[in-house]
Amino acid sequence: MRGRLVSFITLCLTINFPLLATERLVVAGGSLTEIVYALGAEDQLVGVDSSSIYPFSATQLPNIGYYRTLNVEGVLSVEPSKIILLSGAGPENVVKQLSRLNTEIVMVDNPKTVAGLIKTIDIIAKETGTETAGKKLIEKIKKEIESLSSMPKLTGKSAAFLMSAGERGLIAAGAETTPSLIFDSLNISNPFSELKGFKPVSAEALAKNAPDIILIASHTTQEQNIESLCKTAQLKLWSSIKGCNLVKIDSLKYLGLTPRLPQAIAETRELF
Repeated sequence: MRGRLVSFITLCLTINFPLLATERLVVAGGSLTEIVYALGAEDQLVGVDSSSIYPFSATQLPNIGYYRTLNVEGVLSVEPSKIILLSGAGPENVVKQLSRLNTEIVMVDNPKTVAGLIKTIDIIAKETGTETAGKKLIEKIKKEIESLSSMPKLTGKSAAFLMSAGERGLIAAGAETTPSLIFDSLNISNPFSELKGFKPVSAEALAKNAPDIILIASHTTQEQNIESLCKTAQLKLWSSIKGCNLVKIDSLKYLGLTPRLPQAIAETRELF
């Protein structure tokens, strides 16, 4: 009798084993990949897009290309069972083709607020089966932001964030961007707050508004040091007025809302 019972249990476990198998997860969107790691669900990852540059171990995973220019073959090459895409992922026809296959697709909105970040973490936690870790992460972020909010606000300070400052011109952060949220939380004035999203601005406009400090994305300026950047045609007018008060910052931390938002706020505050 005991032998039959053991055989029956073994059979049940064998039948149900696929349900217990680890998800084969592909994530397209650097901020989403960072959340997966923060939740401790990185063992489910079999591929990420090229914007997934943090943590470093994410860059060692199979790369499916940039999330806005995906191709079906690249995504399917890692045999995913689930694909999580940041809104804006595409092209649209590729997403449609993937949706017709036997692979679950989850599209996640790009968060613009702290509430949006919390919602995103909650979604990723549910999709990866890490709800408990998700609740802990959300609580940690809330406490850190609350602690930062209780500190005295800065007064009379201004800053601009540049995504790039190359030969093609300046691209600055306006409203509804992560830099804007960070600046607002610290009461820092953004001279380009009337713009929405990331928009081109002129060297003359930058000099006229003369922000106290400029933060610039590290991924677009890797081969240039601060001194040489301040001497470029795009920045020399501003630097002649304010000095070379230019700071390279972690691109992903400032271009998308991630669990490192409290750290980004604290680091920005320290610059003043």
